[in-house]
Formats: sequence, structure tokens, C-alpha cells
Amino acid sequence: MLEIQASKIVNTVTFTVDKQSIAQAQAAANNLQKHFEKLANPKIRFQAQKQRRQKAREQIADSKSAIPKTSSDVKQQRIAEKAAKAQAREAAKIAKRNETADLKFRSARLQLGGLKHPITAAEEYRVLSTAKRVTEEFKQGTRSAASMNQAIREEITLLRRISTIRAKQTAQIKEQQRIEAKNYTGTAKRLKGGKGEAALLNKSDFG
Repeated sequence: MLEIQASKIVNTVTFTVDKQSIAQAQAAANNLQKHFEKLANPKIRFQAQKQRRQKAREQIADSKSAIPKTSSDVKQQRIAEKAAKAQAREAAKIAKRNETADLKFRSARLQLGGLKHPITAAEEYRVLSTAKRVTEEFKQGTRSAASMNQAIREEITLLRRISTIRAKQTAQIKEQQRIEAKNYTGTAKRLKGGKGEAALLNKSDFG
């Protein structure tokens, strides 16, 4: 059987009734109250100690982080930052070149579709193949923007001239065929009319 023994705390304050005694009595009472508060609230005391330890650890960590970096550390950090900025600029440059090349290729395709005179499928394929090749070279950095634009412009200009000449030739041929057909019709009518007159003359002769 578990026996629990409780000790009784007896506090006796003895004083005479004068100002000094009253002050001493008040101080003793305050100290006694604080003592009982600590005994009654061990959890609060533990939390306060825990907070003080946590604060001390944070102060130590802050002091470590506040240690100034050496010149070597600063130099390495600057080199790393400079390299990162250079990589970012290069990536942006590549992205810009790719975007420019893609826009130029789409522009070439639209120009072919907007030609006044029709072109053949083989002609369209040839020009688009050239446009694809030069735009890829521009992406790789082996061809300048001016060279890319010039190559595509020359191909489209040449094809435009060819299609214009072919359209004119086709129109001339059609016009010639129209004239020949008209002449043939007129000749046939005249021949038919001549035969009719000859038949009438022959008929009158026999009459």
C-alpha cells in the first residue's frame, strides 16, 4: 500500500507595530506570496525557462550568421552571380533568335499564299524548304538576320516573277485561242454561206 506523507509548512512572522515592522511584514508577505505562486505554477516556470533557452539559441544563431564573410567568399559569390546573369542573358538571346526565326518562316508562308498569280505545289515546297533552312541557320547563329531576310526575299521575289510571266503567257495563249476560234467560226460560216449560194446558182442553171 502506498503511503503519502505531506509536510506542513509553517511560516511565522513576528514584528512590533511600528513603521519599520510594518514594512518588514509587507516584504515578508510578498516573498511568501511569490514562493507559493512558484510552487502552484510549475508549468509556467518551466515554460519561462524554455523560452529563455530558445531565445539564447536564437541569439547564438544570429551571431553566427552575422559573422562577416571573407574576401574569398565575397569573390566567389560575385563570380557565381556574374555567371548566372550571363546565362540568363544568353538564354534570353537564344529565345529571341528562335522567336524571330519562327516569325520569319510564318511570314514567308503567308507571302506565298498572298501571291497574285497561282504557283505550283513544287514551287511552294522549294521556297518553304529554303525558308526553313535559312531560319534554322539563323537559330544556330551561323547566319545573320540580314542574310536570312535577303535569302527568303529573293526566293519569293523570283517565284512572284515566274508566276507573273506564266500568268501573262497563259493569258496570251487563251487570247490567241479565242481569236483562232473566232476566225474559225467566221470562216466556217462563210464557207457554209458560199456553198449555199453555189447550190442556188446551179439550180437556176438547170431550170
